[in-house]
Amino acid sequence: MTILTAKTKNIFAPIDDTADGIRVSIGRRWVGRRREKPNSIETLHIAYNIPALGHSPTLLDGYNNKTVSVPEYIETFNNEMRSNGEEVQFWIDKLTEEATRKNKPLTFLCKCENGKFCHRHLMKAIFLEGLDKYLARTEYDSIILKD
Repeated sequence: MTILTAKTKNIFAPIDDTADGIRVSIGRRWVGRRREKPNSIETLHIAYNIPALGHSPTLLDGYNNKTVSVPEYIETFNNEMRSNGEEVQFWIDKLTEEATRKNKPLTFLCKCENGKFCHRHLMKAIFLEGLDKYLARTEYDSIILKD
């Protein structure tokens, strides 16, 4: 039996195809554009670009502008995942099947710096625990900031 593994990483961190396994971009906005070095899905070795697994632009803007706290962010993000549950579950199932079949880890990517709070930590927990179990959580400290 294959044990599912997942990790999180800044999308611009050095690429390690073996350790990264299946690289999944989970931002609602494509982050590959950089003035100093434009990137594409191919150059960043992205297997999947899944905006549905990202936060809404409004939530991100509120968090970046410091009008949304981490607990408020988590609550809103969870509500977004819950309201989009069918599509989220589709992607969890698809990624689980591929990771199992290929016996590779998943690496959830976005532009947030490593070591800072980010929705990719929440998505990792959703993937490893399952959507329903994750949404039933009452504590999140053990899963945030785990790159």
